[in-house]
Amino acid sequence: QLSKQFHYDFGLRALKAVLVMAGQLKRGSPDLSEDVVLMRALRDMNLPKFVFEDVPLFKGLIADLFPGLDCPRVRYPDFNDAVESVLEANKY
Repeated sequence: QLSKQFHYDFGLRALKAVLVMAGQLKRGSPDLSEDVVLMRALRDMNLPKFVFEDVPLFKGLIADLFPGLDCPRVRYPDFNDAVESVLEANKY
């Protein structure tokens, strides 16, 4: 069970936001199956909200909801390379 956090919101507004995002993802990538689209929307809308300790629990819930489905993270190589070069230049 996820911990109780003030900023966790699983109400109707949050559900609507997930569904809106799923619709946008499906329109943007019509070749993706609906289960992949829904999994991505649930993951991408909720994962940033969780405290570190709840992330493995949430990933387990997603794995239970979508067994055998692997949905890799979307990568932004140009952005990531730019961030890494700035961090290296500033000795971080």
